[in-house]
Amino acid sequence: MMNYGGVWFPNAFSNSHPSVFGAASIYLGLWNHPHQSIFSQYTGNYFKGWPQYFDKTLYEKIVVTASDPYFDNQAAWLRKYYKHLFYDKDGIKNSADADEKLFSRAIKELQAIPENKPYLLTLANTVTHYPFDTPQGYMSQWIVETQEEKFKKALSFFDSQLGRLLDVIEKRGDFERTLFVVIGDHSMPILAEDHNYPDYYGFEMNKTVAGVFSPNKKWFQELQINESFVSQIDIAPTMLHIAGIEKPNHFVGQSLLNKTMREMPALFFKDYKYSYHMKHNEYYGHLQLDTLMEHKNDTFIYPISPTEASIIKQDVNVIADLMNYLIRKNKIWAPEFE
Repeated sequence: MMNYGGVWFPNAFSNSHPSVFGAASIYLGLWNHPHQSIFSQYTGNYFKGWPQYFDKTLYEKIVVTASDPYFDNQAAWLRKYYKHLFYDKDGIKNSADADEKLFSRAIKELQAIPENKPYLLTLANTVTHYPFDTPQGYMSQWIVETQEEKFKKALSFFDSQLGRLLDVIEKRGDFERTLFVVIGDHSMPILAEDHNYPDYYGFEMNKTVAGVFSPNKKWFQELQINESFVSQIDIAPTMLHIAGIEKPNHFVGQSLLNKTMREMPALFFKDYKYSYHMKHNEYYGHLQLDTLMEHKNDTFIYPISPTEASIIKQDVNVIADLMNYLIRKNKIWAPEFE
């Protein structure tokens, strides 16, 4: 995929942890509610997710997941968002087997789609999620001793499986019209320095990856790196931008295809705690406490200047108030159910 044109965003962030809350932001284009469990349960059922904007009579809409969608309560959303949900509950016995079966099923479904039929194929893999298990026998000469090495081996296996899918896509007549979007739902501590964050906040979970790629020269002439701060709320507007869908929506992010991205903070909520990223600054705070720290050069600075703190708290409180308001208003932004 890196041989295609596109944009890679190294400064991408999750909006919350664990997976169900990151997935909620990806599908709904909204920051998480500061008390995250309310957000996923309520909005997952009553808000409109971006796949619903893709006309089901025009698009073949398929999602294939390598994790149990009933475990994290996403099954109801996915069945609403997509025409087909595939999860091999009997065949996937552990995370080491899951990705191979995931990509095999995705390839099978892709080969059944006519090349003149637009399709939306979403995959949710698991091998790059803790515990980073790879199938027995995979690169047996690669002996891992640390969690970082285990993750790199898992990433290598994921890359091999993704390559299988791309080989099939590249042979299709609609390959030149295909666009790929990559996003992670959250991160986790892998390196030793990841554990240096205050345990109270746990924000080693918020760094992720994002990218948009395509062989179509009308979209991208080359591969570029964009240092802008982006997050999961940007995926929904990106998908509508790609498809040329212009309909009223509640998505608060911006398309990753915008030539000039406006400055917008990447915000992560976790049980009233938050991290706030803008340009080269990182801040960590709590909505109900006066604690606000700046992370700079591997050092946590507290307290920060009153003016700086006021600006950040104002931004964060506006977003928190917005999410509280949406939850209280039962009918606001209600979806048009398909």
